[in-house]
Amino acid sequence: MSEWIFGINPVNEALYAMPDRCLRLAAVSSGNRVVQDIIRLAQKKGLQVDISEKSRLDRLSKEGHHQGVCLEVKPFPYKDLDVLLRQDEAPEGPILVLDQVQDPQNVGSMLRTAKSVGCKGVVWGKDRQAQVTPAVIRASSGAALQLPVAKVTNLSRALESLQEAGYWVVGLAGEGDQVLYDLNLTGKIAFVIGAEGHGLRSNVRKHCDALAAIPLPGGFESLNAGIAAAGALLEWVRQSRKADSV
Repeated sequence: MSEWIFGINPVNEALYAMPDRCLRLAAVSSGNRVVQDIIRLAQKKGLQVDISEKSRLDRLSKEGHHQGVCLEVKPFPYKDLDVLLRQDEAPEGPILVLDQVQDPQNVGSMLRTAKSVGCKGVVWGKDRQAQVTPAVIRASSGAALQLPVAKVTNLSRALESLQEAGYWVVGLAGEGDQVLYDLNLTGKIAFVIGAEGHGLRSNVRKHCDALAAIPLPGGFESLNAGIAAAGALLEWVRQSRKADSV
């Protein structure tokens, strides 16, 4: 079943990153220069372009901030975990694992950071987890369309598969017994981020090789899930750059 994504950045990214999944563009009749550029790009890709009134785009985007463009696309192509691990063309960066993170803004933010630092991919469960929806695509500024995302039935078993593939699995937890910055994060590593509120589930914790905390001298007990993920990934970037310079 197809769906509509909207907004200048997500639509533009989709037209470049996954033209084979794009079906049809709807754009306002009096669009600005950027909208006109998107219309020309869609036509160049051979897509049907519907010049529409704003009211139609309001309906297609369910009153979202569409900025004058909506794009009909095929469903998001999730990957199997073993396919993600075998992808030779993917960067050899970390893998980000999400444990029932349900806020689309947080998921989108994490996908954007993951793409920015060169993650190999993202793994999450099929239940009680925000999926790649138009809201997530928009929050990621289109990065969700460029990252391999594996959807698994059992997240604990997925962590075992990562470990068998040589990944060191680090769970982020405010009460973790180690400090993230004290760990050696170079090499094959997977960061596990828990849900807003209750964090990592008990069985997921048990399958982590280490539980690490990001120190918060300001007094807060925990960070927003998206910020925690960014902190871990950026620390990986820092350590990797330092290791490369030695």
